[in-house]
Amino acid sequence: MPEVRWIFFAWAVVAGFMGMYGVRKRKMSILIISAVMLPVLLFTALWCRIGLSDISLCFCLTAFWVLYGLRKERK
Repeated sequence: MPEVRWIFFAWAVVAGFMGMYGVRKRKMSILIISAVMLPVLLFTALWCRIGLSDISLCFCLTAFWVLYGLRKERK
């Protein structure tokens, strides 16, 4: 199911951007939504039998965007 994999990638990037925005603007509700999206994404990936390498890549992308937002917040 290659199309499901790309949808999963897109939602992982959306979760990362939401986390970055929530960190930078100090919006707790957006951070909570971003944090809730991560287990939902993991469950969806396991349900749709997406490979573990794709799952780890998506969570690395999400963590990168959130940490990028933290770095910008400190400056």
